[in-house]
Amino acid sequence: MSVPRGLRARLAVAGVAAGLALMAAGCGGGSNTSTGATGSSEITKAPVALVPTAKAFGESVAASSSAGQMVAATTWGVDTAVVKTWWRPSNGAWSSPAAFLPPGFHRSYDASAATLSDGSLAVVAGVDLARRKYCLDGASVALMRRDPGGAVQSSIVDDQHGTGRLDDRPMIAAGSGGQVWVGWSQGTLAHSCDVIGGDDRIRIARSSDNGATFGRPIAVPSAGIGPDFGVQIAPVGSGDAWVSWSALSSRGAARVMLVRVQHGQVIGAPQTVASVAAVPQLLPGATFPSFSTPTITIADHRPVLAWPHWVAGQAVITIGARIGPQGQWRYATVLPGRGQDLILPALATQGDGSLRLVYAMHVRSTDAVGYASCVIRMVPSTGRLLVGPTEAVAAPVPGPGFHELGESLQLTADRMTTTTALTVGSSRTSQIISVVWHVVPSRAAPTGTATTGSS
Repeated sequence: MSVPRGLRARLAVAGVAAGLALMAAGCGGGSNTSTGATGSSEITKAPVALVPTAKAFGESVAASSSAGQMVAATTWGVDTAVVKTWWRPSNGAWSSPAAFLPPGFHRSYDASAATLSDGSLAVVAGVDLARRKYCLDGASVALMRRDPGGAVQSSIVDDQHGTGRLDDRPMIAAGSGGQVWVGWSQGTLAHSCDVIGGDDRIRIARSSDNGATFGRPIAVPSAGIGPDFGVQIAPVGSGDAWVSWSALSSRGAARVMLVRVQHGQVIGAPQTVASVAAVPQLLPGATFPSFSTPTITIADHRPVLAWPHWVAGQAVITIGARIGPQGQWRYATVLPGRGQDLILPALATQGDGSLRLVYAMHVRSTDAVGYASCVIRMVPSTGRLLVGPTEAVAAPVPGPGFHELGESLQLTADRMTTTTALTVGSSRTSQIISVVWHVVPSRAAPTGTATTGSS
């Protein structure tokens, strides 16, 4: 039996016990500094928005350029949800929120952000007609661009008005030379009230003019075990990208999938990176839904992924690096503390060549959510992953604080900074914070530990 979609579904669990939140051991230490492949980083955190209302904000994302920074987040009203954006010039104050809602649509959700090669900042979001409170109608993919001069344009990447199909969970990724990729899940109205559309399939579209126009969407072959959702894209070069997503079976199994797309063509059959047990849609003690979706980046010319999954009654995060031409993989696993679950991983390749992992921690006893990060070094000759110590980004705050937190966090990175936005929710307040890591070059040797394996 299907469950209403997550904008959509206000899932609740009664009887959450009171208790103290503890930081997870996470990436393998208790340090508040992180050491990367060739150096360290300094973190800057700034409040973007704060309201004295619980469950006011959902998933949040950010992108930055030399001109400034933009944050986008799903905001929740009494009966609907709308993506709003905040902007600030470099070292300036945050603007008032602006609704991202193209003409003809009445609801927006599931934002994703990117910095384009011309310095524009872009956000994509799902938009629909909001005819039914917990279901999608006419669900499509919209894009907003803010160019370096401050001009804002919006457009529809994929319009499903009146087609009998619907789009969901869009994401955006930017490459060099004007390359912009947008991906989403597409299903039918028969599954418009599902948390995960029962017949969802992956679609992607590419622009070569910084998002002004897009080519015809490409259908990515299905894994064939159930819905395909949570698409992530890592551009490699002109018309070239790696695409990853999750395939979920009705029995709670998940496959992390990967395929390469070049100049409009899917190259070969999708590869199964990992077959795992999916994270339960409702974690123990949680009042918001969780998902098993991957994140992807490119390091040393190879794809590196991370994904949450269920092991021995807890949600853990595994990182996988592709090694060798035959598609072998080397893994490292991040383990939670007792009574905690790790969810919502996001990976990015930083300007010094190291990888940054950010993830959320859920504390079962208090329905608290906090955030942590670590730096990962990959040994180029072997693909071995060295995972550095944990960096506490935001301590867990007792909930319930969310309607939902989306499918994954998101990081955007350039030569000197790595940027994200995080939603911090409690039973009384909702807050969005901007987080920026500044790369500090160093010749110090990297340190770290890892649990590794290969296949």
